[in-house]
Amino acid sequence: MKKIIPLILLLTSCKLSDSDILFKTKDKLNSFQTIKYDEYLTLGASRVDTISVFFDFTRADSLPNIKYWFTYPGSEQVYDGNESFFIDHEQKMVRYETNPIIPRLYYKLGFLLSIYQIKQLFSVYNNDPTIIFNRQNDTIIHHENCYLFNVLMPDNQYTIGISKNDFIPRYFKSMTPQQTNTTTFVNFEFDKHPSDSTWIIDTFSENYTWVSEEDFLQKIFQILYPL
Repeated sequence: MKKIIPLILLLTSCKLSDSDILFKTKDKLNSFQTIKYDEYLTLGASRVDTISVFFDFTRADSLPNIKYWFTYPGSEQVYDGNESFFIDHEQKMVRYETNPIIPRLYYKLGFLLSIYQIKQLFSVYNNDPTIIFNRQNDTIIHHENCYLFNVLMPDNQYTIGISKNDFIPRYFKSMTPQQTNTTTFVNFEFDKHPSDSTWIIDTFSENYTWVSEEDFLQKIFQILYPL
């Protein structure tokens, strides 16, 4: 006689634990060398237009050995692993910096609440008892069924929405007493490797004015604080 297993028992046995979800998410974030996506970033009450983000983790998982390309309305920020560029299409100007220091590379809008930040968070949380993930009610984010976690840290509080379909984060929120910022991620592409010529900025900006970041900042300083 065949044994009949109640449906509710089957559903319970298939349910993933919190640690299973977090492990699968971490594993997924480490499974690709490049990632491209669009994001909708909201800073406080102000909506920022869609940003197109590309990260290349082929050489390493963290700065200064990654590459990135952020595309904003009217401008782009690029780091090819050696030099950084800010391309202002409205002013037809390219600001460049050779061997930039890490803080100058990191403090870009494309890094704020990015997949890079989530990837860094998941790389350390297992070994850091001060990082606590609390499961919340599941939700739907941009038509995607998602697991939802609040992340408690000594100095920050985040919320992460993780797709039930592929375990890629779809939502990231930071909360401070001063402001709440959110990002929604869409239109993912994985392991698409641009050709080397893609990173040669002067191939499409030869009619632009080129200025070093140091000279540009010095000119701004002179305008703000004239002698």
